[in-house]
Amino acid sequence: MPTLHTPDISHPFWFYTDASATAIGTCLAQHDDVGKELPIAFFSKKLTPTQMKWSTIEREAFCVLEALKKFDTWVFGGLAWARTVRVTDLVVPPAAVVGESVTLMCSYDLGNEELYVVKWYKDDIEFYRYEPKDDNQFIYFPQPGIDIDVISIGGLLYSCQLLLSRTNSNIVFLRTVALDSAGNYKCQVSTDAPTYSCVQAVKEMNVIILPIEGPQITGGESTYELGDNVTLNCTSAESKPAAKLQWFINGQSVPDENTDDHGVFVKKDRLQISSKSLNLKLSKRLFRGGKLSLKCEASFYGSVATISKEITLLGRCGLVVRSWPQGCRVHDSKPDSTEDPSCIGPVAR
Repeated sequence: MPTLHTPDISHPFWFYTDASATAIGTCLAQHDDVGKELPIAFFSKKLTPTQMKWSTIEREAFCVLEALKKFDTWVFGGLAWARTVRVTDLVVPPAAVVGESVTLMCSYDLGNEELYVVKWYKDDIEFYRYEPKDDNQFIYFPQPGIDIDVISIGGLLYSCQLLLSRTNSNIVFLRTVALDSAGNYKCQVSTDAPTYSCVQAVKEMNVIILPIEGPQITGGESTYELGDNVTLNCTSAESKPAAKLQWFINGQSVPDENTDDHGVFVKKDRLQISSKSLNLKLSKRLFRGGKLSLKCEASFYGSVATISKEITLLGRCGLVVRSWPQGCRVHDSKPDSTEDPSCIGPVAR
């Protein structure tokens, strides 16, 4: 096994690259003062199905480009802490709601260098460019899921000059988020001669579709006795991704051994539904003041509010439920003079 050596930026670097049908690989090396070759670092990457279809020369060229990008801080800019250009902050929301607008922001520090171009990529495909020295400073390259403010001039698409407060040198304003908007967003900043420095930052954005209603609780009987088993099913409303379901008894979360997770069902429109059942044996210790509260909670990303539905079981005789579990109404049928918690009826609220 070769021993890796510390790079010396006062010496030239050597790249050894190769590409197979499924992957690419690179060895970065230098020669010491007596001409001995010293390996500095190794790099490999699996090709995507699309890249595997490229010709041999295209895969070899891609390998060289990836190697230069991987080790650019050593080869072009000296050691990382010697570089003055840097991306100071990349703002990409971790989750965006379908139909809403999103602002992406890339803040950078050029030091004493001059800006050449700022490029934005989604999943490594460029969709927006700001080049201050070009006649057309703002250029938009359409792709699915990317909808920014543009105007058409001579068949080309440019960012609207009247909306530069929203889409400009370091801000991209997505007007309407779609499912195809999900992906990895990269901001790449390049400086002009003589340094030609290039730095970049990447963040992922997921796209969610909020449910239009809370979860539904189904199943169960109209009356129970102590010792009976209660089986209820909680199904989330359509959303993307599916809601995370949790059962609660009297405000306490139910252990997994008392529930059955039925997984996620994906519909043709890519919306998802989750389902989880509760299995409970009724006993006196479960009741608090003659009541037993069962709740199903559907939660999403941390910024999204929790939605829940709750059922209450009352430990009284003479209570009859006409509808289960939604829209329930309790009718008094002349209860006995003494209350018996072994006669139980469900009430929804």
